[in-house]
Amino acid sequence: MTEHAPGQVVAHIRSSRPSLLPAEQAVAAVFLEHTQQIVELSSQQVAELAGASRATVVRTCQSLGYSGYQQLRVLLARDAGYASSDQRPRVVGAAGTVADAFVQVGNAVTSMAALLDPAAVTGSVQAIAAAGGMLVVGNGLSAPLASDMAARLSAIGRPAESPLDVIGQQIAARLLAPSDLLLIISGSGANSSTLRVAQAAKDAGATLVVITAFARSPWPPWQIFPWLWAWGISVFAKRSLSRAESRKPSSWRDSSRHSPRNWVRRPYPPRHWRWKSSAEILMNSTRAGGRMSS
Repeated sequence: MTEHAPGQVVAHIRSSRPSLLPAEQAVAAVFLEHTQQIVELSSQQVAELAGASRATVVRTCQSLGYSGYQQLRVLLARDAGYASSDQRPRVVGAAGTVADAFVQVGNAVTSMAALLDPAAVTGSVQAIAAAGGMLVVGNGLSAPLASDMAARLSAIGRPAESPLDVIGQQIAARLLAPSDLLLIISGSGANSSTLRVAQAAKDAGATLVVITAFARSPWPPWQIFPWLWAWGISVFAKRSLSRAESRKPSSWRDSSRHSPRNWVRRPYPPRHWRWKSSAEILMNSTRAGGRMSS
């Protein structure tokens, strides 16, 4: 079974949920909505809340990488001890909505960090530093992040382009050399236009780095370092959106794109890393405080 670091369980469930069967997704939703109470709920009670059978509850736990419901319940109880509690008085009105948004983002940070694979992060940054040329692609809600990333990379001495037209993206990907790199930002990990760009880059022999919020993305293992930024950030979205906005499709409400933004805002390696040429540019920009205003 998969090992789960402290504070990671909720983020793992959220990022894996889209890959589950419909009945299993309903069970996963119960896990996410009743995180604090799950230790007191039996598998039958979870099944009733989800409108499923006890067997489906167990199967959902196994699909998520756990041995069964008992292990999941124990791990959720363990993670509850890592959750910070905010004792400040609650503010009402518009100010309260804004304050609650920041609280939810802060609470999600631990889960977001728990999903990161240190080897994947290191490999991705090294690949970016060594790349000859870079193409940054994102479509749909990820498009603004891709443009932001390309601008920030260019500002610190790593020229990158980010075409908006999907046909232009595919043409640019086909023209990549083996020494070049395609950086993809895709919250869902399943955007069809973006997948076609990835295929074109793969055919050209370029390195591919993907930033995605979907733990079981359809991306094939083509020199990919999957950065699994937590879907836990969507907890903030669901609790802070207005009632009218909450009725929009879940694909619109999901704010997993906000978690890749944390990396987009600072794509710099630690100062003690020593690489040649492009890496030195990255380090120097960090010392100089090379950031772009938002």
